[in-house]
This record gives sequence, C-alpha cells and structure tokens, in this order.
Amino acid sequence: QADPIAFFQVWFGENTVEQRSVFTAETGKPYMFLYLDDRQFMVVRLVTPFTLIGLNSFLITTVIFSTFTFFGIWRCYQTFYRYFPRLHKELAIAFLFMPNCLVWGSSIMKDSITLSAFCYVIHAVDNLWFRRVDMLRSTIIVVVGSLLIIWIKSYIFMSLMPVLLMWVSYARVSRIKNAAIKYLLMPVLLVGLGVGSLALL
Repeated sequence: QADPIAFFQVWFGENTVEQRSVFTAETGKPYMFLYLDDRQFMVVRLVTPFTLIGLNSFLITTVIFSTFTFFGIWRCYQTFYRYFPRLHKELAIAFLFMPNCLVWGSSIMKDSITLSAFCYVIHAVDNLWFRRVDMLRSTIIVVVGSLLIIWIKSYIFMSLMPVLLMWVSYARVSRIKNAAIKYLLMPVLLVGLGVGSLALL
C-alpha cells in the first residue's frame, strides 16, 4: 500500500535521488533523467490532481487535462474575436482547428501547459490594460501563467514578455493627442524595450 506521507513529500518536495528512493516496484520508479529534470517533473506535479480525479486512468486523465488546457486557447480566441469579429472564421481556423493547436494543446505534455498559459496571459493582459475588467483574477492569471511558462519553458516567456510590453506601450502612446510628445516617446520606449529584453535574456 502506498504511503500518503511519501506521496505528498514527492509531490511537493524536491525531486532528488533521495526522494526517488521512496518509489517501489509496486508504485513504479520514474526514469532518472526525467525525475531529476525540474521542467519535466513540473508536468508531473501539475498533472497529479487530474490523475487522482481520473482514478489513475490515462485516458480519463488525458480527457480532463485536455479540456482544462483548451480553456486557455478558447479565451485567447475570444480576445482576438472581440477585436476582429469579422474574422471569426479565420480566427477559429487559426486557434481551434489547426492541427498544431490540436496536437500541442491536447495531451499530457509540457507544450499543452505552456500553450494554455501563453493564451491565458494574453487574455488576462487584455482584461487588465484595455477592458479593465476582472482585475484581481486577471492579475492572478498573469502571475500564475507567467510562472508556469518560466518553470517549464522559459524561452517562451522571453519571447512573450517584450511583445506584450510593446502591445501595452503602443496602445498607451497611440492615445496621446500631442504629436510631438508621441514621436518623442516612441524612440524612448523602443530603446527601453530593447534594453529590457536583453536584460531578460
């Protein structure tokens, strides 16, 4: 019988060689190269609740997990649809029907989590900076989504963050009516974004 205390120690503790010793032939031992990789094991930590809900069935767990990760893609589709309602068919094809989105967003792997988090962050930034709705929830989504991306595939965050900053900055500058101030601000913002991106890298 599995030890509940050991289960929680492995789930929330550090993935070290010592922690791996609690696994037995009955529970199955994870491959060393997967277990010691923090990014790989983060997926295990995140999928564990879905596995418990799915009663340890791989098929049921995958269906529940895929449904959950799909919500991020759906939210991002809604965000772009709000700006471009006439392009609803094209957006649906790009977000919902493209094989890449279906493959990389519908199974138990790092890509499903990072793609969903990526889409959630875009949706939440739009809520925070432009629509001014669900401020608290959107802030939490931006923080949690960004952390998930950093923990699993940090290079995605490195490419996402400068683009989001550029989006927000451009939207703010475009509202300034004084043309002189606007044209003076743009180079400063571009240099600032460039320096910030390099620092992030």
